[in-house]
Amino acid sequence: MTHREAEVLRELLAGRSNKEIAHDLGISVRTAEVHRANVMAKARARGLAGLIKIAVAADPAQLQGLLGTGTEAYREHKAGSALAASEELMSLSTPDKAR
Repeated sequence: MTHREAEVLRELLAGRSNKEIAHDLGISVRTAEVHRANVMAKARARGLAGLIKIAVAADPAQLQGLLGTGTEAYREHKAGSALAASEELMSLSTPDKAR
């Protein structure tokens, strides 16, 4: 997973829309949609709910850290455990030969 895809994943886990993600990351909505599709494909998730389930299974603290926080707390948190969860998610979905 690329760094940008990890950022998009963190935003998705926080419940943000493609438009909000694009604004927050300074990219176009279409680019956010492409990154989201790449994340979904790499995680082999059929939908957002499946992606969230996979991410939470990789790091249960991930969801707890994002729920019930305000925007400021979210922004402080997103650089921490969310990246670790993103990396763990990718290690789970990467074929053995590519590891």
